[in-house]
Order: sequence, then structure tokens, then C-alpha cells
Amino acid sequence: MKEKIKILYFYPELLNLYGDRGNIEVFAKRCLDRNLKYEVNSVNLGEKLSLKDFKEADFIFMGGGSDLNQKTLYEDLLKNKKGFLIDYIASNKCGLFICGAYQLLGNYYETESGEKIDGLGICNFYTKNEGKHNRSVGKIKVDISKNSNFLFKNTKDYFIYGFENHGGQTYFNEEIQVLGDVVYGYGNNRKSKKEGMIFNQIIGTYLHGPVLSLNPSFCDFFIMKSYDSLELPKLKSIDDSFVDTARFYLN
Repeated sequence: MKEKIKILYFYPELLNLYGDRGNIEVFAKRCLDRNLKYEVNSVNLGEKLSLKDFKEADFIFMGGGSDLNQKTLYEDLLKNKKGFLIDYIASNKCGLFICGAYQLLGNYYETESGEKIDGLGICNFYTKNEGKHNRSVGKIKVDISKNSNFLFKNTKDYFIYGFENHGGQTYFNEEIQVLGDVVYGYGNNRKSKKEGMIFNQIIGTYLHGPVLSLNPSFCDFFIMKSYDSLELPKLKSIDDSFVDTARFYLN
């Protein structure tokens, strides 16, 4: 087992809508409760990532941000980080990309005014802001049972809960594995009733909340993937009764 999990947190000051920073805090707390060591390193504007960073990174996190913030960091992503992210994702390392970060993995984001903000083009989809009347806001529940072998091996926890607030509607140009089926809420767009995306070991989702606080098994999945293992029973159990109660009232 690794000595410590090394986490790269991209643009913490720019991509932190609706408590997304809490995902890192939850990840860290669940590691501490099991005496697992971890290290969080911020990746900011202007920073270039090295081969050493690539070899040592175990988990990447990018939160959600506004249209303005996405435009601000796009040039930096292209110039300093696109190659790193392409290689990282191709190597089957794991990561979580929320809302605006999820959108940036696609080909482009089209604003309400019609301006196109180019994405990284790592995945073949696009996002379009279809106006305030189509904004997706509220609680969301997602059935991930069709992806259970990939995500939560040896558990019966087949639902993810969260909060969404996004003007962009995401459409796939080709068949891509989705995170799950929307039970209530909106998800990728208001027509498909599908939520999120799985590409290699990267997950993109619109769920804020922060999503890992309401979904302990989801967090544990990322912890185990960071150790290159899916043998969840080896993780020391944690009392999640408080979260279980919160999830009960979201059904």
C-alpha cells in the first residue's frame, strides 16, 4: 500500500461553488479516521505540472465555477495543464470533476449569449446554456446500479444524492458511459434523465453538496482507487449513521 495518497486540487480559489471544497475535506477526514496518510497540493493559475507530479498524483479534484471563472482559467488549462490532464486520464488514474470542471472536459461550452468557450476536448460532448427558463436547480437523486461493478463493489449503496444548480445542458456527441439514471432532478440535460459521465477512471458530475459528504461509499471508492484497489472490505468501517439519516429524508 502507498505511504500516502497524493491529491491535486485544481484551482481551489476559482472552482469552489456550493461548497465543492468540502469534497476534499470529506476525503481527508475519511482518510484520517482510518489512519491513512494523505497530502493535498493546490494547482493554481500559471503553474506547470512536471513528470514527477504525474507519477506521484493519485487523485485529481476540480470543483464548479462560474462562466467567467471558466473563461479565466481556460487559457491556463490549454497552455499549462491540458497535456498533463490528457496523460493522467489516459493512464487510468482517478479523479472527480464537478459541474464547470466537468463541462471543461468536453468540446465547448456555449453561453446564453451564444459565445463559445472552448473546452479541453478530452471527451466528445458539449454544453449549452439554454436560458434561465431551462436552469436546473434543486435536489437530485441518481440510480447508479447499472454501474455497480465499477463503482461500489461489495456494497448495496446504489444511489447518489446531491444538489445541482447549472444553466448549462450537456449533450454527448457519441455514446459515453453515464454515471447513472436520474430518479428525481435533472442531470446532464432536461431531456435524457441521465447524470454525469464516466471516462476511464474519471467521473464528471453536476452534483454539488458537496457530493462526497452525502455519499460516503462514493468517497470510499475514490480512496480505494487512489490506492489502486477496489477491495472495499479492507477499509476500516466508519459510523455513517448521521449521513444515513440525512439520506433517508432525501428519498
